Amino acid sequence: EVRQRAQGENIILNQFWDIFFSGYTYFKGIAYGSGTNSPLVSDKVLGKQEGAINPTETDDVISVDTKRGVISRRRKITLSETTAVGKILSEVGIIDYNNKLVTRALLQDMNGNLISINKTNADIINIYATVFVHYNKAGYDNGKIFFDFLTPASFENSYGFAFWLLGKGCNLSGHWSCNSLFSIGFSKVHDVLNKTTTLKFNRLSAADGNNEGGVRYYSSSVNDLSIILIGPSSVIGESIGTGDGINKKFKTKFNFATISKIYLDGIPSIGYTSYNHPINTNNMAVYLQKIDEYGNILGCTTGYMPTDGNHYYYNPHFDIGISNISCDAPLITYLSNDLTVWAKVTTSAIPEKLQHYKYLNLVGHGSPVLSCASFDGYNIVFDTAPSAGTVITADYSSTCIPKDVNHVFDFSCELQFGEYTPPVV
Repeated sequence: EVRQRAQGENIILNQFWDIFFSGYTYFKGIAYGSGTNSPLVSDKVLGKQEGAINPTETDDVISVDTKRGVISRRRKITLSETTAVGKILSEVGIIDYNNKLVTRALLQDMNGNLISINKTNADIINIYATVFVHYNKAGYDNGKIFFDFLTPASFENSYGFAFWLLGKGCNLSGHWSCNSLFSIGFSKVHDVLNKTTTLKFNRLSAADGNNEGGVRYYSSSVNDLSIILIGPSSVIGESIGTGDGINKKFKTKFNFATISKIYLDGIPSIGYTSYNHPINTNNMAVYLQKIDEYGNILGCTTGYMPTDGNHYYYNPHFDIGISNISCDAPLITYLSNDLTVWAKVTTSAIPEKLQHYKYLNLVGHGSPVLSCASFDGYNIVFDTAPSAGTVITADYSSTCIPKDVNHVFDFSCELQFGEYTPPVV
């Protein structure tokens, strides 16, 4: 028999941010008390704490709503018939790994009126606490910065132990670890008052980070934080080759080139076709965009598919297609053009009629390799082969930062955190 129900809207206390920026879990347990003073963000304890319990993880309920960009974790404690007998319970809060209070709420009825519960030796009380993490689906992470610290066992340092500098995968989201050039060091400065963290990365030297992808991502391997460097960047007068009277195909140094002008011995040419496509087609997996089952683009993925299950992707280069998918672990491939009707492929070879489908569902785990169907990586094709000795140069823009041996690269950024404000309807 349920004799009474109550609810409470927690406020986030200032010391929550101290805990969060320290890099430790902020959702270790649930405290209860009998205080009646109004909660203030400056509170450090309950009005009058009567006890606290660390929930059992097996009772936790985790919910992930990628369509709305919400992750939640609900935890539960139970006050037995012998616990807190004779206490008049009126407040609750969440405690961190070190039993510090990070939220506080007074109990209310369903109409918002303050109430209390007179605990007797005949009562068993279940207390539930839920933390909701709201994140921008098209932002720099997928909510895992906050969600990692919802886990009681998590003692990961804030925002990951390592960052990888990435280049080849130049889409706005979605990349694979085979793009990683190297781990790069960084320092963090936290501003608790303004709820920000400044990340300052070590300098990228002239000798490092030079490939066709330029510089595109800074990505943490721990919690899916990916900082995407938005282009376009201009490249002027790049030498793309010398004519021999036979070859018609040439390519720019950097990916996804939007050609503005091609010059033959310094004279503008119009007799060519250009393609805004990847020039490295060894593995088309690096260009996939990670999505949910509804087609919403998610934050960048870090590396291989870590668990068995459904992994959804959009192929922005479906026009050039995928002819083969291999993996270092068992894999089943589903392809679709509308996210509704899916064609199952159980072999590595993709049937020709499916090669240009837009969406993939890769069921399994591991590091897939996707072969390009109909593009050789050359993004400039002349109508007539330039004559022998002709110097060919190009002006173009690219979505990456065109880092080469003649430049160093310095980068820092600020991450802004805050409390969710529901939209006004």
